[in-house]
Amino acid sequence: MEKLRNLRRFRKAKKLTQRELAECVGVSESAISQYENGGKIPSFEVALKIAETLDCETIDLVTTRTGIFDALDDSSIKKEPATNGDGQSNESAI
Repeated sequence: MEKLRNLRRFRKAKKLTQRELAECVGVSESAISQYENGGKIPSFEVALKIAETLDCETIDLVTTRTGIFDALDDSSIKKEPATNGDGQSNESAI
């Protein structure tokens, strides 16, 4: 397992503190801090729990790919018009 270079960003996107994430995963708050800072590398099992908690893939936590955070950035999420239940848009025609 590699350094979890993207852990902090995914955690903050989910609005979790290090303590909250640690409780969900079953490790100490100090361990989460060390994972984020590269001082410690989690076991594969812990990395899986972290990814599950943060609703991402383990590869997303370690990747250097560009664009993986697009879905986390509110400005890049396309807003779909609301529908009225029968698939018709609630927006009026122009």
